[in-house]
Amino acid sequence: LVVPRYRLQTVGGQSFSATAPNVWYALPIELRQSESLNHFKSLLKTHFFKLTFTC
Repeated sequence: LVVPRYRLQTVGGQSFSATAPNVWYALPIELRQSESLNHFKSLLKTHFFKLTFTC
């Protein structure tokens, strides 16, 4: 995914097209290389659970 260039720092950086690649690349590689949508969902749920309940 490519982060587009934008002029307005306040609005452009908050757009979906600018934020989505950053969020995607922040995920662990195992999540990004999932074989199916169901597997991705399962791993994503586990990932968020660990982030929430692990100190």
